[in-house]
Amino acid sequence: MMTLKEKSEENWKAGIDMYCKHKYNIAANRLYYALFQAAKGYALEQGKMKDEDKNAHFEVHRRISTFVTIKNSTRLYGQMKKFREIADYRPFSVCPNKFSQAFIADVEKMYKELISIISGG
Repeated sequence: MMTLKEKSEENWKAGIDMYCKHKYNIAANRLYYALFQAAKGYALEQGKMKDEDKNAHFEVHRRISTFVTIKNSTRLYGQMKKFREIADYRPFSVCPNKFSQAFIADVEKMYKELISIISGG
């Protein structure tokens, strides 16, 4: 059985690979879920969330700034979620000009901070 940390790492790697291949919709989906799984893993370990929480996505978004020290973490997480929603539900694609390397680098800082503090949960 995979831990949330392992799933998160697998999704992050796949997302970066897809980004490098200019598959921005797939990248947005995988990178969002990597970030979500890392944040949820942290929240579970810290007792800030229950595994069966039906509003996990909302709770992570609401609390992300308390999980990491990255400035603008709530805005970054929210934008990542919007990119994922465009990729999954809209009839148009994620715009590579907005889903930029600089944006991914900022999200990666938050992701790496979360991954470094969770044990595997």
